[in-house]
Amino acid sequence: MALLLYLVACFVYAHPVQAIETYRILALRISFPVESPNEETTSGNGTFDLRTFAEVQDSLAYPFDMPPHNRTYFEAHLQALANYYATASNGQLAVQYDVYPQAENDSYELTTSLIEYGNGRTRNEVSERIVRLFRDGILAGDNIEGDQLDFSQYDAFAVFHAGLGGEASQALNDIPSAFISQSDLIEFVEGPITVDNGAFTITSGMLLPEAISTSGRGGLNGPLARFFASQLGLPGLSDFENDLPAVGDWSLMDTGANNLIEADKLGLQPLRTSFEDDDDDDDDRISNTLIGFLPSLPMAWSRIKLGWLTPTTVTRSDTVRIAASHIQSGLPRAIKIPISATEYFLLENRISRLK
Repeated sequence: MALLLYLVACFVYAHPVQAIETYRILALRISFPVESPNEETTSGNGTFDLRTFAEVQDSLAYPFDMPPHNRTYFEAHLQALANYYATASNGQLAVQYDVYPQAENDSYELTTSLIEYGNGRTRNEVSERIVRLFRDGILAGDNIEGDQLDFSQYDAFAVFHAGLGGEASQALNDIPSAFISQSDLIEFVEGPITVDNGAFTITSGMLLPEAISTSGRGGLNGPLARFFASQLGLPGLSDFENDLPAVGDWSLMDTGANNLIEADKLGLQPLRTSFEDDDDDDDDRISNTLIGFLPSLPMAWSRIKLGWLTPTTVTRSDTVRIAASHIQSGLPRAIKIPISATEYFLLENRISRLK
């Protein structure tokens, strides 16, 4: 039930509560010079995929995150983000957003090609290119819009670039998605980004692709939700030293951002049983696994840290009922059990009917 709830949260927040905090997101669409000839080590041709459904349906396994990847498409993703956080925060956080350029099919075209921001030879070089692209995207929007765009009106910034994310695609030089911190900007591009004629400084933001998959099996919902959580101040909870999960699928800040869901558990069937050149499979069979569409709810520890949840503290032997996140009741949603002056157990009720 929990994961099904998150699907609903992406599209319908049925019980709004008066928000006590508002975050405004500015999203900029960034493209690159058209690749001529086409660069085989990158996905796409440097521009956003603006084809119609009729033009791409033969290459789709599922009809999700399909083109055209225009302004309406990104607004839909940001609305899903707003609905997710309205649910996760129990109505205490409202997310508002604007997508630029304002024309439906426009983007800010950089002068540097996509491959120049692609895979570096070292981890340090990869990081430098990611951070540089985020900076170049912000500056492109500032330079082109001028006084028509006031960055100071926003609390968070997202750069969506043409092409797939390097974390999921099979192309060597696709660009990995990332949350860019102030320390990243200081280390790789000489510090925070100055915009609005020097009147405003950007210290962090999100770098994301136009899509995760060309077959409809990978979604932007999870990565976007996780990076925005980093913007809110939540730390990553993976084993970064060994590049492995730590907390696991129940946490948005670990593998829960990219939950694997069997499509038939949602009553979804593929558009066809097989086709050649599926970008997500080694053969021509259509997998029923979807990834990144249904991010997990932030774990209780994260919601407490953000001020969205107050646990009930238990200090003696007792029987306590804990309400699952989707249950509207007066029961506690988390139990805190101190075991020393500095340590405690934290219990919550997490249910999934999609496993």
